[in-house]
Amino acid sequence: MHHRPTTLTRGRQTIILLSVRITRTPDFEEESVRYSLRFCCEDCGHFDAAQSSCRHFWPTDVHRKDHHETRAVPLIDFCKEFELC
Repeated sequence: MHHRPTTLTRGRQTIILLSVRITRTPDFEEESVRYSLRFCCEDCGHFDAAQSSCRHFWPTDVHRKDHHETRAVPLIDFCKEFELC
């Protein structure tokens, strides 16, 4: 598991984000199907589909389904604010 800091700037406020990142493996793929793992924005209660954005204004690029469905993504970033809905 990897942790990488990211910064988010809103006006004069800067927030440092720590995400949880894991390597995409065949085991992860198999378990995500077996356990119906949901981790993308589109499955999160904070995601506004009409606006295609997070209601908490977090960046969504690396958390979107289309980003992960390519299977070319070697790492999975999990959002700490994810709420299954």
